[in-house]
Amino acid sequence: MAASPPLGLTDWLSFAASFAFVLLLITSLYFLLKRLAGGRLRVGCDKQMGVIESQSVGNRQRIVLVRAKDREILLGMTMNQITTLATWSADELAKCAPANGSLREPAGRARSHTTLQQLLGSLQSKHKQ
Repeated sequence: MAASPPLGLTDWLSFAASFAFVLLLITSLYFLLKRLAGGRLRVGCDKQMGVIESQSVGNRQRIVLVRAKDREILLGMTMNQITTLATWSADELAKCAPANGSLREPAGRARSHTTLQQLLGSLQSKHKQ
């Protein structure tokens, strides 16, 4: 058997360039999949449910505002339990939206998009009455 010739500088540079290309490709795919899975890229506009806002209130405790069809639901979440804190229909959401319409969704949608802070404020005013 004949011995293979030693690797030259050009061979090592070719290996390094190929390795760098593969790492770049893997990194690009990772960020693309992360972005798709995170919901930042919307594939279809026919989603019936989605998380509007989330706020941490303690260690492993969150308040989450979820939109499901024409309702917004405020959920309290812990490690062991999910509790419905409040719900709002489309009519109730229209009442607590600001008059200037600054939080309205794009044209063609009837529902208003309210923030978690506004909904908590309306919930507090309901309990005071």
